[in-house]
Parts: sequence; C-alpha cells; structure tokens
Amino acid sequence: MIAYDTKEVTFDGKKLLLTTPIWESIQLGTVIPDLTELLNEEDALIERIASEKPTTFALLHAPFTEVNERSRRLWGPVNHLNSIGETDELRAIIEEGEKLISLANSRALMHEGLYHAYVEYREKSEEYRTLGREEKKIIDDRILDFELGGVALSSSKKIRMTEVKSRLAELSTQIESNVKSAVGNCTFY
Repeated sequence: MIAYDTKEVTFDGKKLLLTTPIWESIQLGTVIPDLTELLNEEDALIERIASEKPTTFALLHAPFTEVNERSRRLWGPVNHLNSIGETDELRAIIEEGEKLISLANSRALMHEGLYHAYVEYREKSEEYRTLGREEKKIIDDRILDFELGGVALSSSKKIRMTEVKSRLAELSTQIESNVKSAVGNCTFY
C-alpha cells in the first residue's frame, strides 16, 4: 500500500491537516495485487452486509466508506502518476486496474442481497425516519444506483451489461491514453 504523510498547514488563517502520498513509497509491482485485495475485501463486505441486513446507518453504509477511502488512497496516486508521466508499465497497470474496478462496481450494483439490505433498511428501519436529509439522500441515492446499475435485470442481461461496462472502461482508458500520446507527440512552434 502507498504511504501517506500528514502535515499541519495554515490556510486563510485556519489550521488544516494536509495528507499527501509519499510518492517514493509507490511500488508499481504491488498496485494490482493491492487493488485486487481491496476489491476482494469489498466483495466479502458486500456478502456480510447482504446476509446480516444491518438496521443502522452506521452498520449498513459506513463500512463502505472505509473500504472506498482505502481504494481511493491506492488508485488516486497511481492515476495521478499516469496523468503526468505515462509509461508503458503505468499504462498496463491503469488498463488492468480500470477493468478490475469496473467489474467490481458491476458486481456490487447488481448484488440483489445488498440492494435488498438497503431497501429493507429504508422501508423497515425506525432509524431511517430519524435520519437527517443528507443521510437519507445517501441511502436513497445508493438504492437508485442499484436500480440504474441493473440489479433488476435478468441474469443474461446482467452478464451483457457487465460486458458493456467493462468494454466502456477499456475504451475510455484507451482513448485517454491515446490523447496523452498524441499531445506528447505534438510539436509546438
């Protein structure tokens, strides 16, 4: 995993904590295995939450926040490195990683058990009625994400949708890479 450094800075008269990656800690050879491990943790979390059907916001949604933050802390710096200095090695990592992320997102959004855990929480939980507007929106948007993501599709249509999303992620990564290469090969007078 990538190491981070936290410093206290003053901005506009306010003290803030600034957390930045320690760029030298990035080991490109471990990015895909680390990403795969995080995505496997997310899959296990999805299965656990789907089977337990938590009755509180904290137990239902908060665990995903932590996993997503860890994924962002891994994938964000790698994407940044690729955007400022694409190499063949980085390009291959980005292509493989984007495909893994796309497949994981499809699995999550099409997971009927997880979808039902969110719906049951909204419909049956006393706590949901007492949540603030922001927390309710998080739950409602997550349910909408499932519905737009294909949770109600038949198995064959889910497979096809996953294939389409995977291809879209592949093409998006390829287009971005091609644009970077073209811009890098431009001569300015």
